[in-house]
Amino acid sequence: MPELDRQFWKTAKMVKPVSQEATLIQLDRDILDWFKSKGKGYESLIKSALCSYIEHNSLL
Repeated sequence: MPELDRQFWKTAKMVKPVSQEATLIQLDRDILDWFKSKGKGYESLIKSALCSYIEHNSLL
């Protein structure tokens, strides 16, 4: 990865994360078990899968 020089910082923009809201959803046990089997951060993996689905189905 190249070193970040002054030019980089001249044009850099801060990107704030999209706000999140806690919610409760019901998932089939086998689906939840699969995501949990991927290890720590499985909730983020579920979110990524849902975001990918939306992006690929032009639902945004």
